Amino acid sequence: HTFRKLTEVMCLDWWDQDDAALQSATEQATEVAQHLLAWLRAMDAEPVPMIRLDFMVSRIGPGKARVVFGEYCELGACCLAWEDG
Repeated sequence: HTFRKLTEVMCLDWWDQDDAALQSATEQATEVAQHLLAWLRAMDAEPVPMIRLDFMVSRIGPGKARVVFGEYCELGACCLAWEDG
């Protein structure tokens, strides 16, 4: 598969309108993100101006999702639609 940025509508279409699985993925990613950001602040108290956390998600069954943290992207911004990037 190719990496793509999906909208909520696209994700629900891909996941057979499984809103519960999408909600689960969102909750899991939010919880993990809080720990990752706390760890980052513990390593250096100086806040960065912008950070992006990349997650890979998959629907593993009705109402269920798996979330895997990919990477911190310091000063990252979405550039998926940038043709020259």
